[in-house]
Amino acid sequence: EIENEMEKALDERQFCVYVQPKYDLNREKIVGGEALVRWKHPQKGMIPPGEFIGVFEKNGFIIKLDYFVWEETCKLLSKLKKEGYGGYPISINVSRAHFYGNGLREKLDELIAKYDIAPDELELEITETICAEDPEIIYSKVRQLQAAGFKVAMDDFGSGYSSLNMLKEMPLDIIKMDLKFLDGGDNEEKSHYILQTLISLAQNMQLLVVVEGVETKVQVEFLRGIGSYYAQGYYFSKPVESATYESMIKANK
Repeated sequence: EIENEMEKALDERQFCVYVQPKYDLNREKIVGGEALVRWKHPQKGMIPPGEFIGVFEKNGFIIKLDYFVWEETCKLLSKLKKEGYGGYPISINVSRAHFYGNGLREKLDELIAKYDIAPDELELEITETICAEDPEIIYSKVRQLQAAGFKVAMDDFGSGYSSLNMLKEMPLDIIKMDLKFLDGGDNEEKSHYILQTLISLAQNMQLLVVVEGVETKVQVEFLRGIGSYYAQGYYFSKPVESATYESMIKANK
């Protein structure tokens, strides 16, 4: 059913981009955002990404959908920049299919030229599972993107395959850690120590750390105490429509 409707949905712009703001923990000010796709179906209402992203990754449609999300994100960045609100990078997800196909760098170069934005305004998020598959291929392409000025982030670091060796070898600018990492049950104290050590290690390696899934004031105080600077999560803001994000940026100064 999803496959039968996907092309029509893209043509009719049923897909739309939401943005979840990222915050500086100490100043509680927005420093950027993450672009997320939503499907507003005319009959079924909002279809959550978990119901369609996996299907699109298997059938290849994710490439078309990603291009749509990237372009909408570039439009938003360009609009904010022209209105005097530049300097708030937005991260976009880059799926596995892009790394094994051709033209990723060319497509990104084309978009930033078309919308007159700088490469570092468009952060590229990849998952650690991509890096675990064919590291040499992935590392090579990531280095090419970094050479072109793009910042590369690893999403969900520490939740699955990542290791200290990957942190050493992988060319990264940003790592994102989800606070689900702290769901340690009886091992909560150990989880805190591990998270604190990973954040400190990453920062000593000149990597920017963004902690996701921040939902409570207790978590915010813990993160401030261990020197984590950027965070995103429902404590600060849920993902919002692009127009709402634009208003939040304008009220952020």
